Amino acid sequence: MRVQDIIDYMRFKRRFDLMGIFSFLKLLICKFQKKELILINAAAGLGDYLWIRNYFKLIKESPQHKNSAIILLATERWLRLSKKIDNGYVDIFMNFHNPNMALFTETFLLRCFKFDTYINFFPEGNLHKEINKYATSNNKITCDIVDQKGYTNEFYQKRNDLIMSQFVDIPQNFKHELPIIDNASETSKDYIVLVPAGFAMGELSDEQLKTITDFVDEKFRYAVLLLGLKNHKPVAKRLKKIVNNPKNLINGCGKFYEYELPSILEGAKLVITPNTATYHMALMLDKNIICFSKENPMSLDFEKNNVEHIISDKEISDIPSQKIVDLINKMLGENN
Repeated sequence: MRVQDIIDYMRFKRRFDLMGIFSFLKLLICKFQKKELILINAAAGLGDYLWIRNYFKLIKESPQHKNSAIILLATERWLRLSKKIDNGYVDIFMNFHNPNMALFTETFLLRCFKFDTYINFFPEGNLHKEINKYATSNNKITCDIVDQKGYTNEFYQKRNDLIMSQFVDIPQNFKHELPIIDNASETSKDYIVLVPAGFAMGELSDEQLKTITDFVDEKFRYAVLLLGLKNHKPVAKRLKKIVNNPKNLINGCGKFYEYELPSILEGAKLVITPNTATYHMALMLDKNIICFSKENPMSLDFEKNNVEHIISDKEISDIPSQKIVDLINKMLGENN
């Protein structure tokens, strides 16, 4: 570690929260204890993180890495969830306030510490290519070695298994799982989960949301849990005023932490979502799903009977409501 590295850290420490400084101190302790230091880059979205988190257990339980310390570079978007479900396997959570800080955080760590292994699951972007300049000089590096042709879950599993197989044995029956740790149920009634918006596909219109809510209520007598972010609360308020049965609509916008979502999704009869994070969670929980996709529909190659994709190159607000309702009728009629 160079003096200049310490100066750089002190100069930028205001960009780290207090927990980040504690994590840095923990790393110094692990180095002093001569642990095998494994730095894992998981600086991506929640769905991406879910498809790599099960490898942490494999690493910690493998004989060749029994004296290891896993350092996870996490994003604040899913840090609470990770700390809840992976605290037994991850020794240090390095949190940065936004993904743009990933470059500084990682290059600083890579310059200061000689990690035994640096595992980078997401090296496609320019950010991660820049990081690899530091990683290859001082650390054993495990990088993406599969040509990225699409974003299906089958692709992610094969790619990630290939990456990890260089480092730890992957059992033949290895399965990605999502533990349920909190009971966050909002209703005793049967219900579906309806996510109003997704980053890539935009927002469902008020007319679509009303049509879905009224249909599910009248045809199946299910409640509808609107599961959005805090900024979707106005959507829920508008919807309450126009649906036929306002009591049947549950406003879950901004109410739940990420670690409570598996419990919410597990109890649902159906999950309708343009949001990739809730889609990945629901897929791992083997729920009935209607999702909205653009060019490369996620997991379409799985050919699961309980997953339906509405593929469109337009905004989801342009999709006819009747098309969505027909799929709801098919999913709830056949799979329940």
